[in-house]
Amino acid sequence: MRKAQKEQAIELIGLLGRAHEGIRMTIETGQREEALNLLEQCQDVAIHLGEDIEREEGEGAPAVTALEEYCEAVYQVYEKLSKGQTVNGHKAYKTLRKSLIQIENSVKSSKVRTEAVFLPYKASMWDSLESVWKAAQEAPDCDAYVIPIPYFDKNPDGSFREEHYEANLYPDDVPVTGYQDYDFAERRPDFIFIHNPYDECNYVTSVHPFFYAKNLKQFTEKLVYIPYFILGEVDPENKHALEGISHFCTVPGVIYADRVIVQSEAMRKAYINIMTEYLAEKGYEREYWEKKILGLGSPKIDKVLQIRKEDQKVPAEWLKIIEKEDGSWKKILFYNTSVTALLQHGDRMLEKIQDVLRLFKEKADEFALLWRPHPLIQATIESMRPQLWKKYKELVDEYRMEGWGIYDDSADMDRAVVLCDGYYGDGSSLVQLVKIRKKPALIQNCSIRTRISNEEEVPFLFENCVEVNGYLWFPIVDFNGLAKMNLVSGGIEYVGQFPEEPYSGVRLYTSMLLDGKKIIFIPGSAERISIFDTENNAFQTIELPDDIKALDLYGSDCKIACAELYKGYLYLFTPTLRIYKMACQTGSVTQLLESENMLAAIRKEQIKEKENFYSGGVCAGGNGRIEGRQWIPLFHTNKLFIYDYTAEKAQILEIPEASFEINTACILGNKIYCFSQEDVCVFDPLEGKFDMLAGILTGDC
Repeated sequence: MRKAQKEQAIELIGLLGRAHEGIRMTIETGQREEALNLLEQCQDVAIHLGEDIEREEGEGAPAVTALEEYCEAVYQVYEKLSKGQTVNGHKAYKTLRKSLIQIENSVKSSKVRTEAVFLPYKASMWDSLESVWKAAQEAPDCDAYVIPIPYFDKNPDGSFREEHYEANLYPDDVPVTGYQDYDFAERRPDFIFIHNPYDECNYVTSVHPFFYAKNLKQFTEKLVYIPYFILGEVDPENKHALEGISHFCTVPGVIYADRVIVQSEAMRKAYINIMTEYLAEKGYEREYWEKKILGLGSPKIDKVLQIRKEDQKVPAEWLKIIEKEDGSWKKILFYNTSVTALLQHGDRMLEKIQDVLRLFKEKADEFALLWRPHPLIQATIESMRPQLWKKYKELVDEYRMEGWGIYDDSADMDRAVVLCDGYYGDGSSLVQLVKIRKKPALIQNCSIRTRISNEEEVPFLFENCVEVNGYLWFPIVDFNGLAKMNLVSGGIEYVGQFPEEPYSGVRLYTSMLLDGKKIIFIPGSAERISIFDTENNAFQTIELPDDIKALDLYGSDCKIACAELYKGYLYLFTPTLRIYKMACQTGSVTQLLESENMLAAIRKEQIKEKENFYSGGVCAGGNGRIEGRQWIPLFHTNKLFIYDYTAEKAQILEIPEASFEINTACILGNKIYCFSQEDVCVFDPLEGKFDMLAGILTGDC
């Protein structure tokens, strides 16, 4: 018996008990017709209740038998009254009450069954619900229903276009129920699970409006939302990182669901922080989201960890591409293209895809390319960029016709993850799944091409470099990568990615320092210091303190404004004038609080109020140290911040010209040149003298 049904049955039994009181009173006061009417009503209630219980528990269930005996007792009293026979009201009441107690005991002793409904819309996303469904299916007291729901492509004006219904694409072991065959209002399932959170907010597709979260909520006590995607893990306290994922959180599915299940405890904290701020004005306290959002893990991860490569059914046409002549397999590369990249880069992305296909066509003897585009590419591009869709379709059609690679548009995404030896393509939740399977993943950049015509510029940028063993080593600006250039031949070699640093569109590292044969990369947008050992070709990473990670200045690409090596320690200076000291031997990082004491005074005296005081200048490239001191210009003031490494003390030096505002500074020889908009001030630290070169930047140079 269902919980709701049991509660309703107990409520009806209570109503029958009160009706019995009325029957006794009407019999004793001679109100025969009123008593007969009450007995008819009791009979009707008992019959309908028995039919409901019989549908759930079957014929012969104890509660059904007790209801049948009750109906017989009611009938006997009714017959005597209708024939004008004398009926003792008190005895009739006791007979009915005795029978009703048997019904109540039978109902209360009935086992409660739970009904759970799963509402996937795309078969390829079923893995985001599958492990939860399996657990429900195997539970002895749970009835689980998989009900695929229809969805529509949208026109640019938001109106619905084609309808899609993928009920026939689910695995053979998943029994599906037609959405038109299940009456939500009548059955009122205990749980409804959804994985599409967008309701009407998706510009490209929409599930049928009946299945919007805000509508489903009225049919169940527990609406549960589980995302169909996996996000890259973020620091829940990093405001910039939270902004990057907020659009995944502030959606109807999260707002209307009674429970939200996310991939990890860290992601739970991220959701809580985002939603607490997002709906603060509507009275939702943090405690509400802490109760609602659970970091229990993702079924997608459950699925990808459970399936085995040897159990996969590989289509015959795939095997023709995968197998070598000797029967061994080529390396399988999972190539994934996303909707976002195609929309963002348009024709450049098409050129990138063509470039990738051309490269792997040439390598077809060694590699089997498994191209699996995002399942919503057609619906999205066809709706939003019709001309781009035409070109994209021609490219896909040509690839499929040539037949040298695999094109996977099936509903089984996990098969590609399990079969592949590595991943290449756009950033996606698939990257996380591939990494869970301990396979390498490389994110493509549409600006990087293997073949470029003479008319095209090579979009390959770097800003800083160091020389080690005849090579220039440098981080690449426009994607996550380290490269080196042979100073004799001029040849450039890609070394590898910086570990644990997803590229977010702004430069990861702004400067480099050389410690023997090791290169220290100073974070811009990166959240870790990276150290590369050029002798062992190995990376080491050191986490930045949380308050540095949280900095969001200059587009988040200058967490560290400058850094300096001094006697076995790495000193880090943030744009807010916080100083950190890292022991190069151990990697331990501590904050030096000496500078904190003067920050309030600096802010008070600063001519133009800014949260940040500097972003490099004298300190850029580590060349700001003279006589064991670091000289830092405080922008838009007439002051220099000086840090003494030996004493680990800070002081402020004021330029005599009060109206002078430093815009930038540099060191030439042993003198510091400070530049305002029009003037230059030269400071000689050895002599302690200032020289003003007034008006030099506005005159003839």
